[in-house]
Amino acid sequence: MYAEMQVVFDEKVLVTAVITPAFEITQFIFVIGITDITDVLSNTLGGGIGIGIYALSLKILKGKTNEVLNVLAAVVTIFALLLIALLLINHRWVHFQ
Repeated sequence: MYAEMQVVFDEKVLVTAVITPAFEITQFIFVIGITDITDVLSNTLGGGIGIGIYALSLKILKGKTNEVLNVLAAVVTIFALLLIALLLINHRWVHFQ
């Protein structure tokens, strides 16, 4: 069972490692941002960490994993939107000389 899980994990990380350079190549072609190998490495590592966290949450939360992650994502999104709103409000009242 562990070997099967490792193969699935490796395949998902491989997909991340293939998709990331595609985005970087697209950035290069359309001159959007800066293309850098560290972006590829960081995004692949981040994808692997995210897949690992999801796999761990599957073991811990069993059938409620998606429900818990959706609620968590909704809460974080609401806080991020509130933070953006506060920053925009604050920026309108602050004038730099």
